[in-house]
Amino acid sequence: MKKDKREIKYLRSTFYWALFLLVVSFVQGCGENSVHSDQKVNEHRIPAEHSNLAWNFTTLPEEDIQIVDEELGDDYYSGYGGGTSLGLSLNNIEEVTNLDDWYGRIYLETPQDELLLTLGNHTNVDRNFVLKLFYNYEEVDFSVVGTEEYSKEFLFTLPSANQVEMPIRLDQNLTTSNSISKLTVAVFMAPERFAMQERKLFEDFNLGLVLNFEIVYYNDSELVLNFPSVEPSLRILEAYGIHGLGINQEFNPPGYAIYVPENPLMVSTGEEIEFGFVTNSTNWNYDQVNVAEDYVIIVLLDWQQQPVNGQPFLLVNGSPEPDIGDHGRFYITAPQDAGFYEMIAFLVPNPTQANSAASFFPLEQSMRFTLVVE
Repeated sequence: MKKDKREIKYLRSTFYWALFLLVVSFVQGCGENSVHSDQKVNEHRIPAEHSNLAWNFTTLPEEDIQIVDEELGDDYYSGYGGGTSLGLSLNNIEEVTNLDDWYGRIYLETPQDELLLTLGNHTNVDRNFVLKLFYNYEEVDFSVVGTEEYSKEFLFTLPSANQVEMPIRLDQNLTTSNSISKLTVAVFMAPERFAMQERKLFEDFNLGLVLNFEIVYYNDSELVLNFPSVEPSLRILEAYGIHGLGINQEFNPPGYAIYVPENPLMVSTGEEIEFGFVTNSTNWNYDQVNVAEDYVIIVLLDWQQQPVNGQPFLLVNGSPEPDIGDHGRFYITAPQDAGFYEMIAFLVPNPTQANSAASFFPLEQSMRFTLVVE
């Protein structure tokens, strides 16, 4: 049967429209799952409003403020923490009079005693933050007083040129110990942003601050960590000029691990990912030298602690020489869900020893980058 010309024209038009819609759907589908997606922020890391909390805000002096120019980078990356200050004390305690003997040591009766966290935003831009606490180097639930909720993270916004006092309580299941305990406080700016889309911002500075405080209940004997330790695979003479922590997938020569990680780093769901690390964990705090006999490396993925070599953290036997660094390897397992995950690590020297003038300082961090799981 011969088709009418109008019918043939209609069938062709229908076919072309169907083909066009199919191509558009395919392109849109690829865009949703592609590493080059237009997703600019992690919606799950945008803070909720906390206007109901009775926090004490203080305006910081003008001379303490860093001017932020994210395009030019002027004065943006100077100083520890990229414009962040951090302090912790027992709430309602009298002012510490002898700072030379303090070194971040806090005396508690129970782990649930109320603590007062002081955090400053020393930039001229309102900033979002994520707060993390680690008790003896494992992330722990805590509550910001007034929320009555316990979680392993707390998201909040701090206005520019402001300092806030935030009362907190630790997990109700923690118990006292006969040795010192370590409470590591970590705060990171812009947890909702992806380093792969803002390479300059996060390669030049991590925009975070980590301090290792010390909790004393009854006596100050050293902390015991019941985790297997590892030896670095290589001692690096002169440490390639690094004093800090670098992680990467460049293994030969080992010094390459100090450079910027591949960003983004593409992996598959559930994949075992091997990293190399380079560190010289000896630090100079003013005229004090802190030679690390051992150290802990903690890895965060999507702002959650990630098992390292199957353990909560990596415990490494350090080099006793201040001019010699370490090179080693570790692995983590990629998440089962596809998506973008921010990754960063930090290093704690002499993790079991009491704090001292040489050891109480902001902890070294690796460069922040984005892990893309497909």
